[in-house]
Amino acid sequence: MTVGPTKTSIMNEIMTGSAHGGDPIPVLDELTQLIRLYSPQDPVAPVPRNTSHASPLLNKLLPPEYNRKKSSFQLSCSVVEDLEKATRAIRQQLPDGAKMQISKSRIVEYALELLLEDFNEYGADSILARKILKEFKVDKT
Repeated sequence: MTVGPTKTSIMNEIMTGSAHGGDPIPVLDELTQLIRLYSPQDPVAPVPRNTSHASPLLNKLLPPEYNRKKSSFQLSCSVVEDLEKATRAIRQQLPDGAKMQISKSRIVEYALELLLEDFNEYGADSILARKILKEFKVDKT
């Protein structure tokens, strides 16, 4: 003899439709269609994984875009705010499948690559050098 209420699985009732006379809930079909409609259709390229803690052998075997090293820097509050705004703005311009692949770290890496390429090409006339010289009020003449 059982005492107390019997335990039922709500999820089982929803999925089998036993709570609605044996028919699955009509909303589930619509929900499934919406999920399929808004799921990314094209496979997205994998994001290079962080291998900063990987073995040196693994780092040698992986292609260069997978070799990453964790690094920390202090940034001013205004730069962090601008970076967050830029991240949101860039994500809005990308297709759904690629939006989450753009991170603040990736944007910082792209920006540094551009600045360093400019510095390597133009030296003291580069954007980076001019900004530093201006900040420290150094006259390069």
